[in-house]
Amino acid sequence: MSEMPVTVLPSAHHRLPRRDDGGAWFAFGEFVVNVRARTLERAGQPIAIGDRAFDLLIVLLRAQGEIVSKAGIVKYVWPSTFVEEANLRVQVALLRKALGDAGARVKCVIGRGYLFVGDPDAGDRSLAAARFDFDAGLPLFARNA
Repeated sequence: MSEMPVTVLPSAHHRLPRRDDGGAWFAFGEFVVNVRARTLERAGQPIAIGDRAFDLLIVLLRAQGEIVSKAGIVKYVWPSTFVEEANLRVQVALLRKALGDAGARVKCVIGRGYLFVGDPDAGDRSLAAARFDFDAGLPLFARNA
């Protein structure tokens, strides 16, 4: 599988969140994701995205290119709710739609989970999923499952 090149364009660079946001942001292509403000922008324009799709985007970005198991995604996006796998597929479709042509970065790895293709800039590398602590002890990365 070849990776899509990830470049933060000048239009995104000048719009990156300020340092006083605690570094809670990601940037890829023309997109900036502010984790604390829960906003998604493309070339400085806000993109409408639902809460679950936003949470899905965050968990995939935090995984830093690793495959995230479906169980790990469900634990993060629906922490105290039983959900059908169809709910996850719906949120993946909504996320891809919000990202437009960049939606192709959200890949399904059959039988293993999902991943975000590319290497997004992060305001703080401590956002990486390796630092997640799931109470239920479910593996986040599919390779650990």
